[in-house]
Amino acid sequence: MISNKHNFLHVENEEGEWKSLQRIVRQKEATVKQVKTGTDAVELLTKYPDLFQGVILDFNCVIKQGEEPTNRFLSFVQDGMAKLNLSIPVVVLSGNPAAEVRATQENMKFFKKYDPSGKRGPDECIDYLLMKAKDLSITKLKND
Repeated sequence: MISNKHNFLHVENEEGEWKSLQRIVRQKEATVKQVKTGTDAVELLTKYPDLFQGVILDFNCVIKQGEEPTNRFLSFVQDGMAKLNLSIPVVVLSGNPAAEVRATQENMKFFKKYDPSGKRGPDECIDYLLMKAKDLSITKLKND
């Protein structure tokens, strides 16, 4: 049986952040695969290039297990995806104030994890990816 749920890849080295995003994704009838490192993300995307309709990145994450979080992380994942010629949306979901500027420089959409104004950054992030995934599905059908 073919599933019509959209699948997203979430790269976040702090597992404590995983559960709230999992809950939001389930409520919106999608699925999420979560990994801790940029290397894990690129390996999954290489192995299953058509599995995910979007990627959610933390700002300062680790590239390889055992390393410290680094601001080179975004470029590492984006470069890995470019080599695979993947054209799925990539967003940054972070509480780091510097993340918005960096995400913009990397041509990625930015969402705040915690917004004092009451906006729900994670909800908006998943809504955005779902909208983009539907657009991607329509484009793929037209091309097939």
